[in-house]
This record gives sequence, C-alpha cells and structure tokens, in this order.
Amino acid sequence: APAPAAAVDGLASSHPDSTSTATTTPTPVPTPTPTPTTTTPAVSIYQQIFECVQREGLALVHTTWTAEASGAAMVEFVSQIGILNPHLGHETDVWDIRPLKATGGARSHTSEEFPMHTDCSFEDPPPRYMALYVVKEDQMGGGLSTLVDTALLMRHLSPRALTTLHTTEFDIRVPPEFFKGTETIRGRVLSANKLWRYRSDTIVRDHCSQEQLDALNELDALLENPHMILTTKLPSGAMLVLDNARWLHGRTAIHDPARWLKRIRFHPLDYTPHAVSAFARTATRADSLAATLLWRAKSISVANDDDAGAQGVGVGEGVGEGKGES
Repeated sequence: APAPAAAVDGLASSHPDSTSTATTTPTPVPTPTPTPTTTTPAVSIYQQIFECVQREGLALVHTTWTAEASGAAMVEFVSQIGILNPHLGHETDVWDIRPLKATGGARSHTSEEFPMHTDCSFEDPPPRYMALYVVKEDQMGGGLSTLVDTALLMRHLSPRALTTLHTTEFDIRVPPEFFKGTETIRGRVLSANKLWRYRSDTIVRDHCSQEQLDALNELDALLENPHMILTTKLPSGAMLVLDNARWLHGRTAIHDPARWLKRIRFHPLDYTPHAVSAFARTATRADSLAATLLWRAKSISVANDDDAGAQGVGVGEGVGEGKGES
C-alpha cells in the first residue's frame, strides 16, 4: 500500500488499511516551466489521491476541513481530477446525507440501512467516481460504512449468473429525487471491462425473465453475505474516494440523528456527455460471452494463487476467508 501523502491544504491521503504515520513529500505537478504558487502542492496531492483510486479502487483521505468549508473543498478537489455530476434542480453539486425529520424523497435523508449498491445506476453513463466526506460521525455505533470489492464478487458468482448480468438488459427505474427527464432506462448490470452498475430496488423485476431473476437473487445473496463485506467506521474529517464501478457500498442503520456526511459524484476528465458511453460500448461487444467466461476462469485462477490478495485493494484482502469485518 502506498504511504500516506503529506498534509497539504488540509489533505492527506492513505490506503484505507494503512496504520503507518510516515509521510512523503508530494511529487511536484509535471509542467515544462513550473510557476511557484500556493496551489501547486495541493494539486499534486489531488493527483496522488486520484492515482490511488485508479489503481486500488478507493482511497481514504484525512482532512482538517471545517464543516462550513468542506463543500467548497470537495468541489475544488473534484475540479482538479474530474468533471462534476450535478444533482438536477439543486443549487449545489454537494449532497447532504443526514437524517431529516420530514422527507418525502431521498433515502439519504433517512436513518435507514442502505443495501449494497453503486451510485446512479439509473444514469447512462453512471458517474465513475464519488466521494463521501464525514462532517460528523455516528457517535452511537450506527452508520457504519460497508463495502464489497467487485473483483471478489466475480470470483463467487456462477458463470451462468455472470453471463446473464452481462449479456442481457434490465429495465432500471429512476428514483423521483433523481429524475432528469427519463423515468426508466435499459442497461446491463456488468460491462465487458468489469464495470458494475447496480441498485437492487431500482430493477423492474416484473420485466425480468426467470433467468434474470435467478441471477439477481444470486447477486443479492452474495451482497448480503458478511464474509463478502468490509464493514468500517469512517471518522469525522475523513473522505472516502471511491471508484463507483469497482466497489459497491452501503451503510448500517443510523443511530445518531446528528450524523452528517457530504457526497459528490464525478466523471473522469476525458468524459464526453453526448458520446456513446464507455459502459454502453463495452457492454455490447460481440465477444462479450467469451470475455465473461474468460474472466471467470481468470478469477478462479487468481483466487487459487498464493498471492491473490496482491491484485485487490488492501482493505479487501482476506475478505473471502471471513476477515472482512473491522
């Protein structure tokens, strides 16, 4: 795991499983003629964090942001590495996740448990990345973050389920609070380059074949298996940056009504909104079935390899043997 980066402008990045307190000097931003500015080190930190996310699928960032400044700081962070995915009809790109007494819409404003999901599975394409910043952690033992590595998930799904999730389309309902002009979309759960999009309660099951229902039931059962799940508490001031197509996430029920997180979603810098999405392109490849079965064979091979853990993210090592909870 990479060593934590030095704190600059309130940021320090680390592998989520790391307990090291060692620091390293941030690598300067590569430019032909660097101009000394106060923002240059911060940009370097952002790049280091994003490189960790691209490599490992997630990164835990420790900050000294205040609650008041955190929203603007998150936007600044994303502006250095990606393109914001806006919430239609809202004045901010940062979404508050906290229980509210009166809410008629988003489940993020309730204290309920969140089953495993990827964000915005009902958009095409879904935002590839997201970040969750903890303004105030749950002080009563609830609101724990839960994570599932999709690489591990693919090792345990049957070839038949993988094939169905990848080669058939599902009707996906758009929740009212995220309506952007379309009530449903059609799409695959799994793309040819192993990108996932899934939120169980948005799949229109009345429109599914028996084969699709069987695959979804197998997937849901695995996502509820405690041996597949990493459970952890994110402390106040921490920000989890996540590859939304490589890790599914959720949470346990909130016990503390003061718990407060902020969320931001974003696309990579090369994202082109009106072009055919990479997800759509790869999900319709002619050799998709062969590719899926090949991944399955490779996954089995990797799972039996002595150093299989080296392929995944450190926090996911050993999850398959029941070591996932912390």
